[in-house]
Amino acid sequence: MKRVAQAVLVATIALTSTACSRSSSKQDKAANHQATVEKIAGTDQARVTLTDKAIERIGLETVTVKDAPAGSSGATRTVSNAAVLYDPSGHTWAYVSQAHGAYVRTPIVVERVVGDQALLSDGPPSGAEVVTLGAEELYGAESTFGES
Repeated sequence: MKRVAQAVLVATIALTSTACSRSSSKQDKAANHQATVEKIAGTDQARVTLTDKAIERIGLETVTVKDAPAGSSGATRTVSNAAVLYDPSGHTWAYVSQAHGAYVRTPIVVERVVGDQALLSDGPPSGAEVVTLGAEELYGAESTFGES
């Protein structure tokens, strides 16, 4: 009788473990679909698209690129320094919003930083929305999933 009880216990644990791993696998697949990365034809850029849930989860925030103040020699636009992303090679980028939930990493040239503002001589136009909080997560998604 003890052997039957032990066999039932082992079978129950095995079935429970299988069910848990299936559930976990479904959760992993759902998590992987929080961000999609697609190459933009004819360029070396990619578009990272997030679900609303992913945007909320990472707390993504944006600001608007503005014209630089008069007399900002060489700089034509200004943006929060929080929007400036440095890659491992030292290049500067900003993630520009293309549509709700869709972002493209765009090269920028920072002339100088004054307080919390980066003065740009090249990059997105005035009026563009750039990511200030969540850019590292976008870069991680692009680097991880965009290498196919």
